[in-house]
Amino acid sequence: MTNTSITSTANISTVYFDQTHQEWLDLVDPATKLGVYSGRTKEELSLDYKATVVEMDRLEAARLQDSKHITPVVETTSEDYHYMLEVLPPCQWRQTPDFSHFYLSERISGSIVLYLVRAGKEFFKFQNRAGLSSAEIRQQIDQHLQARTPAPVEAPTQAGAD
Repeated sequence: MTNTSITSTANISTVYFDQTHQEWLDLVDPATKLGVYSGRTKEELSLDYKATVVEMDRLEAARLQDSKHITPVVETTSEDYHYMLEVLPPCQWRQTPDFSHFYLSERISGSIVLYLVRAGKEFFKFQNRAGLSSAEIRQQIDQHLQARTPAPVEAPTQAGAD
């Protein structure tokens, strides 16, 4: 009798993915096409979750699941920034006199983390993939600042003026 059970899940390259809720449901056993943990088929999972379930590449599924947790830059307070700096050890903490940033070591989902930023005397936070460079973080903050700055208003022209 041959034992076809999986001893390691590290080499499994496909998953069952809920496209409706953008969530990874289970690894796919390549021999049986059953979920490794649930023991269910794609069709059974689709019925259980009342969702469209597809088989897809493991890395792509992780990227899709993480992407729903990326948030835009929002303003926060100095108190929030400093509390988060002290609540867990900061990751990639960088400081200059006018700009500093770090992210929390606890993950939101997969590779998604919470960034806290000080730009001058203003404070910001957003969620994105871990490991953004200082330039990428500064670019996100600059885009937020540009978006909040109202466009210049042109003076109305008078008809018939010489």
